[in-house]
Amino acid sequence: MGLLWSLACSAEPETQLPPIVAASKYVDYSTTADTSVICMDDLLAREDRFIEVVASTLGVEPPSGRIRHVRVTGAEFDVPESWPCPSSMHCYWYDEERDLGTILSVGIVNFHELVHAVDIPALGDGHRTLGEGLATYLGSETQSDPVVTDFPERFLAMLAESPEPSDYRVAMHFVGSLMDRWGAEKFRRLRRDMPADATPDEFASLFTSIYGMTLDAALSQMTTPVWGKLIRLGCGDGIEQIPWAGDKSTEADLRGECGDPGFVGGGFVGDHMGFGKTFTIDLPEAGYYQIVVTAPDGALPSLSLEGCPDVGAASIASVSEGRWEGVLHAGRHAVSVGFPQGPEPRGEAHLVMEWIGPLGSP
Repeated sequence: MGLLWSLACSAEPETQLPPIVAASKYVDYSTTADTSVICMDDLLAREDRFIEVVASTLGVEPPSGRIRHVRVTGAEFDVPESWPCPSSMHCYWYDEERDLGTILSVGIVNFHELVHAVDIPALGDGHRTLGEGLATYLGSETQSDPVVTDFPERFLAMLAESPEPSDYRVAMHFVGSLMDRWGAEKFRRLRRDMPADATPDEFASLFTSIYGMTLDAALSQMTTPVWGKLIRLGCGDGIEQIPWAGDKSTEADLRGECGDPGFVGGGFVGDHMGFGKTFTIDLPEAGYYQIVVTAPDGALPSLSLEGCPDVGAASIASVSEGRWEGVLHAGRHAVSVGFPQGPEPRGEAHLVMEWIGPLGSP
């Protein structure tokens, strides 16, 4: 993994990295996985749309150069030496001379780093509290509720510690509050003009010159929680819906193939699932549920179900052995189904969900 990082920072990273196996308007995808069967068209098209939304929101042009996304396999969460970046499982690096951005990530997609791929070529590397706050605000569903209490003290202490934020949620609350209340134009100037190594006094001085108020006064007004702007696949429109057809239960065949909205295959890794498709489902009532997932050929697909932001992250199910029981809440959920590896980018599973009883029942 360290070799990949050093190559990504060399003069000619693209000649050393895995070959490009899929491309879109802005993104070139490559991976250390087995790419004998892949399906990236829908995901890359979604990334292109995301890049253009970020550029429009920030008031800059989309990247004129290529974005190289390298999905690195073999990283272990608890083994930092295996991570693709020096201190992280994902990172972005920009070669200004060649107008080439490189994302190294353990995931097939990383929206946080895609925000950097728009922001940094347009406005420079700059002060990382502003850059990481922006990437978290536009590239995640993070909510800042936990840091609103004593936020001014939290932010100023973090700023004094280092330009690199120690708490991305605090940085996001600052950037999101600025964007929500005063818009992109002033923030764009702050982001572009703030030196990467600005001291707290220099930071406060430039802030006042742009916003016409002291930093302390602005921080004291940031009392409303901020939500990240990313809409998770399965929580918006355009994704196949699993109907809740019965009173207490529903049953559905979940089929997917390359070309379907939400279907992706980024390459095979070991014996992990080879393809995935995201669906959406609206659960009518909170309570205890049972989920059973099977496949026609006997192979066990995987399934995860997670509540959309207005439902809450506590509403989660993960089915890896065919059956799950637990608490879920009412409202929209994203349903991600993993299909086994195969010679064609397609898969099929059968889902049975049953409402067992209300919250608080035995």
